[in-house]
Amino acid sequence: MLDSFVKGISMLGDVPAAMKKAASELPGALEKAANDLPRGLQKAAEDLPKGVSAFVNEGFIEPMQEDLDTLRDEDINLEDALAISGVAVHALTLGRSKHVKDLVNALKKGKKGTGKGLSIPQGLTKEQFEKVSSMIREKVGHLSDDIVVQGSRAKGTAKPTSDIDIAIRVSPEKFDQLIKGSFSKVKPPNPGSAKEKTMLHSIETGKIQSGEAKLSKFREQLQQELGMDVDISIIKIGGPFDNPPFTPIK
Repeated sequence: MLDSFVKGISMLGDVPAAMKKAASELPGALEKAANDLPRGLQKAAEDLPKGVSAFVNEGFIEPMQEDLDTLRDEDINLEDALAISGVAVHALTLGRSKHVKDLVNALKKGKKGTGKGLSIPQGLTKEQFEKVSSMIREKVGHLSDDIVVQGSRAKGTAKPTSDIDIAIRVSPEKFDQLIKGSFSKVKPPNPGSAKEKTMLHSIETGKIQSGEAKLSKFREQLQQELGMDVDISIIKIGGPFDNPPFTPIK
């Protein structure tokens, strides 16, 4: 223990020398730091705009521009753009171009929505389409002003034997009124009857066939005019048979 005490006392003799050395070196160290500081600050000031510019351009501006270019694709119509606008804005804000690209690619592959069909249904001439459009408007225009061709003739994927699907699109409220007019104008159909089953099927599918809609003779007129099978029916907007793409009747 005595040896340790003596050794400790002897080491104290080095403390004043170390303190004196540190004191002598301090002004030089401070002077060097003071000299280096302006250069360091100047370099940081010079590099800052470059760094901020790179961060903004690479992290936000360039991805946002890419997203905007993607959304300007001519294959995407107004309805599709509105359908994805909420997610698109979110993606733009984050600068995540891949999100918008994925959405656009999904739209191109086809999704249930309000797509635009061919300007003239496949298999019809311009003159034919104009003539039958006039016939349809005159006959059923009082039911709705939203009358379209849908299915393969609107998509452009029809076979020679494919029919042409003409949909008279009506609101759910109007559809319910027409159901009553078609099946229970005087009294409801008898329970379990064929008429009741047909009515329930129409309600379930959101589609009133030409027979129930009193359009069978008119359907035959259209078939003679076009030389192909015709399906003309009343469709509930938003129902199972309300499927795009649509070619509006002129």
